[in-house]
Amino acid sequence: MAVCGALVWTPRLLRSWLDALGTPRAMLDAVRSDDVVAPPGTESLGVQALERLRAVDDDAARAAIDDLAQSGARMVADGDVDYPASLRDLVDPPPVIYVRGELAGLKERSVAVVGSRAASGLFCATMTMTSAARPHTASSSKPTRGNCCNV
Repeated sequence: MAVCGALVWTPRLLRSWLDALGTPRAMLDAVRSDDVVAPPGTESLGVQALERLRAVDDDAARAAIDDLAQSGARMVADGDVDYPASLRDLVDPPPVIYVRGELAGLKERSVAVVGSRAASGLFCATMTMTSAARPHTASSSKPTRGNCCNV
């Protein structure tokens, strides 16, 4: 979750680093070394990405996961069984989605609002999704960092 929250690159670059190193922990360990070298077959991370990854705090990440659970939401990673098949078909599927509700609704008709990482139109997106949402319709949005699905 913390690694995905530090995203300042495409999901494809994150996926290539995770595939090469195996785990988010291995990725964090690699970027905290003095001589960061991109794993074979991957691109180098930019200065901003390295700074954000080096700033990841394990205690804060655990607290964020606890807060997520207390809010009634959960995190679903792209390797999880629950990860929606419709997202796996994307060129750059999000590595993690945050879900409140049942993912089964994504098999039905759905609407998505996709914004930039520095989105300023969150209110407009919320109003659009509220207007478009009907029973048995999944809605998803991509706010500043990460993805959210409300079903």
